[in-house]
Amino acid sequence: MSITRSYNKHTNTYYAYETTYEWDEKAQKKVQKKQCIGKFDPVTDKVIPTGKRGRPRGSASENQKKGSPNDAEYAKIMSDAMALSKRMKAVETSFTKLSSEVLQLSTDLDSLISRMHLKEKP
Repeated sequence: MSITRSYNKHTNTYYAYETTYEWDEKAQKKVQKKQCIGKFDPVTDKVIPTGKRGRPRGSASENQKKGSPNDAEYAKIMSDAMALSKRMKAVETSFTKLSSEVLQLSTDLDSLISRMHLKEKP
């Protein structure tokens, strides 16, 4: 049993195959059997498992330990998200008020500048 690399020109991808040889009684010779186990990562040159056979095994509890949040963590995350959402709405409201105030100040400044130019001409 060995791992071989095969190039697919249509997808521009290298695939990893587990290659075994079996004796064929009828043909009286070795026969090659290949099974795809994944893709080769071009950066690290390691096999990325694909399909049911290549997936890592583990129970649901192991998967939960690896990174899936439990109910308490999920509730805290949702609570934090809601607090951030409220804070973001408050900041948006403040931003809207400030931008309208800036627009008003800009208009007033333009008005003052134009009045100054009118007074300077005569």
